[in-house]
Amino acid sequence: MQKYTINISCNGQSRKLVMARAAGESEQHLAMKLLAYLLYFDRQLTNELSVGQHYKPDLALVDGRDVTLWVDCGVVGPHKLDRITTANRNAEIVVVKPDRRSAHSCRTVADRRVRSPERIRIIAFDDGFVDRIAHALSTRTELAATTQNEPGRIRIEINGAKCESAIHRN
Repeated sequence: MQKYTINISCNGQSRKLVMARAAGESEQHLAMKLLAYLLYFDRQLTNELSVGQHYKPDLALVDGRDVTLWVDCGVVGPHKLDRITTANRNAEIVVVKPDRRSAHSCRTVADRRVRSPERIRIIAFDDGFVDRIAHALSTRTELAATTQNEPGRIRIEINGAKCESAIHRN
């Protein structure tokens, strides 16, 4: 397991985030978790939190014993999505995908095979953006980000590399 320490400045607030990349987990997956964390920066999500269920979210927000926000990144099958939406009836469910094509595919499958697909929000980025973030990540990372919900953009400077993308919501 590789540990990443990320010093973040986002929308005028600063915080240190420690993330671990498990064996078999790609840097792209880690980058998507980081991006989701930035998009919900003001809500202070917890990374890899066990919520006492069969599945564990990549990021979550919990109020008492209830999950209020569940974030999964990358490949998430319809069976898992169905179980998450069923078990967490009051939670906001978010799936983060690297690009619009994979987000569209996820939406199509969810609409066909998940009982409550309308509860699932899918977020994606411009082609290549997640890969650029993953490439710039290191075990000690300095990151400055600005997010704008309207019109939906994210700007990041990560270890000196500047990246920008639209935030596509599906």
